[in-house]
Amino acid sequence: MTTSVDSYVAHADRFKLLGHPVRLQILDALRRNPECVCHLEAAIGKPQPYISQQLRVLREAGVIA
Repeated sequence: MTTSVDSYVAHADRFKLLGHPVRLQILDALRRNPECVCHLEAAIGKPQPYISQQLRVLREAGVIA
């Protein structure tokens, strides 16, 4: 069975995306309930622009909608 290198690259990129601790915190919070950025900011203890940036990365990767 052969798997293309592109497939391995895609998997590695997904692991890198999920290897970020704040992104994991965001996903954990969103797993329970939809949350607004202000609630994520309070729960995670990071500034709103940083939370928004991480949400953008997750959205562009198709992890969240």
